[in-house]
Amino acid sequence: MINATKTPVLIVDDDPVFRQSLCIVLNQAPNEWHCYEAENVREAKALMAEHVIAMAIVDINLPDGTAADVVRCAGSLPCLLCTQDDKEPTFQSMFADVSISQNLVGYLIKPLQQSAIWSIRAGLEIGRERQMRNRLIAEATAQLEDERRLIAQNLHDAMGAAITQLTWIFSGIDRAVSASSVDMSLSKEKHSIAAACLDGKKVLAQAHADVSQAIMQLRPEAISVGGLKIAVEDMIVQWRKAAPQVDFELVHASFLDQVDARRAGAIYRLIQEGITNVMRHTDPVEILIEMIDRDTSLILKILSKGKILVEKDTYKLTVLRERTSSLGGVLQFTCDAERGETCLAVSIPV
Repeated sequence: MINATKTPVLIVDDDPVFRQSLCIVLNQAPNEWHCYEAENVREAKALMAEHVIAMAIVDINLPDGTAADVVRCAGSLPCLLCTQDDKEPTFQSMFADVSISQNLVGYLIKPLQQSAIWSIRAGLEIGRERQMRNRLIAEATAQLEDERRLIAQNLHDAMGAAITQLTWIFSGIDRAVSASSVDMSLSKEKHSIAAACLDGKKVLAQAHADVSQAIMQLRPEAISVGGLKIAVEDMIVQWRKAAPQVDFELVHASFLDQVDARRAGAIYRLIQEGITNVMRHTDPVEILIEMIDRDTSLILKILSKGKILVEKDTYKLTVLRERTSSLGGVLQFTCDAERGETCLAVSIPV
């Protein structure tokens, strides 16, 4: 049993000399760290499942995989990477990988320097701050969804009742005028009143449609009725009707129904915004929407085949980027000119 005051850190490296050296560096601060050691991905996963770990320090290359394989199983655990060369493509690609970048809080260069302990402390603090930020964002998002739901309900009750009542009034006036017997000198006024009633009912019908649309934006009805999974499926059905020339494919898992109901609306709008962006800017013939459950994160990938969205045009993704940021997430944009593919990848904590 470890000292409760010590911070448990997992060191994952197939070099026992390096692991021992890192333990020596950490133990320079008495009673600050407790070290767990693993030499491969399999052992690292077992230790993370068995113990409460505060931080992982992982070599980028391991006998049975890479650091990414460890990080993807680490939940929200902050991770430091170890490398001999920070210009190495494998190392740099890990920081660009949206599926793990939220966990990464820095790196160590081999061979270790005595100052490495400060990098480790800084990484741990960054990780804790990031976890706190994500919790605050999650709570703020949930409260915002509660407010949206309340506004939608009040709007539905107040405006719906008023519009219905006014429609009845116009209909009553129209019937009364039509049934009345007036002399010829007033027939013109009678027709004017009837026309005004008809125009009034048209305006009210449009107002009803606008209010219904506003309510839908505030709180998609499909989420309330069937949950996020059903709502996303319904969204794709609507897109297929609106753009029959595009082949939409949706790949997701049942975990969508496990998403906090108070955040479901925000995630729904994020997916909607992503599809809208690729529809608007890439003139697609095919769109693949894929959602991946990665412990405490939801990975959303939208792959469009058509025109590519070039780097200089990424300002067009401003709204999507801001919506992603508001959920504590990260947006990654890539394109393949030869294959005509644009990929938007979003990672958000759930």
